[in-house]
Amino acid sequence: MEQQLEKRTGLILPELNDHCLLEITKYLDLFDVVNLAYTCRRLKKFADLFLFKKYTTLKIDKNLIKRGFAWIDKVFACVGPHLVTLDCDLEGMRADHFWPAINAHCTNLNDISINGWRERKQIDFRHFDCFDSVSSLSMLECRLHQKSNFYWTFCNLSFLSLDNSANGNDVKILLSNNNNLYSLAFRTEKIGKAYEIEMRWLRMVPGLQELRIEVCRQDEYGELANAVSLTTLELWCEETNINELLSLLAKKNKLETMELVSVKFDRYTGDIMKQFTTLERLFVNAPELDMYGEDRFILTPLFTWPPNLKQLALVGHVALLENLTAAVRQMKMLEKIDFNQCHCRQSDIPLYNDLKYLCQTLFEAMSGRKKGTVLEVVVPGIRNADDKSSPNCLFDGNGLRLFKSRENFDFLL
Repeated sequence: MEQQLEKRTGLILPELNDHCLLEITKYLDLFDVVNLAYTCRRLKKFADLFLFKKYTTLKIDKNLIKRGFAWIDKVFACVGPHLVTLDCDLEGMRADHFWPAINAHCTNLNDISINGWRERKQIDFRHFDCFDSVSSLSMLECRLHQKSNFYWTFCNLSFLSLDNSANGNDVKILLSNNNNLYSLAFRTEKIGKAYEIEMRWLRMVPGLQELRIEVCRQDEYGELANAVSLTTLELWCEETNINELLSLLAKKNKLETMELVSVKFDRYTGDIMKQFTTLERLFVNAPELDMYGEDRFILTPLFTWPPNLKQLALVGHVALLENLTAAVRQMKMLEKIDFNQCHCRQSDIPLYNDLKYLCQTLFEAMSGRKKGTVLEVVVPGIRNADDKSSPNCLFDGNGLRLFKSRENFDFLL
């Protein structure tokens, strides 16, 4: 054996220069790199200098959890100082034991996303300082311990998304500790008790600019009306008519993007919508009603749209061709309009199918627009709409692009 060692003429791995090691290690995954770092001091130093720095994002899933706490601690000891984003997919797993490792080694966390966490063992988060730098927190389908103090640890959040992972008291804690919140998203059916204790949540975050609420109930409209700095609003409503709320929002906010789901427009809504002078993107999804019922057709050619709108999408409405041309005629700044998921009256289908007539009608409505601007339109009822062999773009020229479906149609909402 000694003679064989004396005859060795090649280099062993730690003796290779950094350039050669980089070429070799670029094929290794994180687990292999961690193993490599624990083989000797030379490779540990090399990994710290060149390899672990690229792991700014780490996903915690069953592949990592099943290796046990000792291995998890090794991973965070190596990449923890460099981690910025933490993505935790914990659905169906007992996964409370990695939090101490995160607190021990992570010092630069900025973005945390957690899915499916079930806090079975109560952990004392009060002395965790790894979350002090976190500015974005997203919780999806999580169930925390009844006496959990997890939310108490966050004090510098700008973006917060809770889905149904928090109760009213949790929301009160988060908002009171994060007054500089910029974006907030949550579901209110889980947070109903918060309003019984008269929690004025919008007053806790006066600088809030983006708000997304799912299952918004009528008894919360009064608090929503207190918003004064919103630029983006998404509402999934329980009540279909929210004219009063829209009127208050238009007076106090400078909204640029608005998405309304399960909202019904009526003849009074147009007078309110024209007050949104800063609105550029609007998405409206009508309630589930009979597509041929009178309640379903809620737009008239006289409906008034926001004057500076650039993108408009309607879903579930009954759209006559005159609705489309009236909208184009009103909004000179319009760039994209999507009626593809609207319904046609039987008498209007031939008009939509007549491509020559449709283009001519739209050109007439586009008169007066600034030269050089392009209007992209997606319309319902186009024949062969389900025929994948026919091109999606039906017409392109003279400032008009006509599409039969949303495919390759980049709508920002």
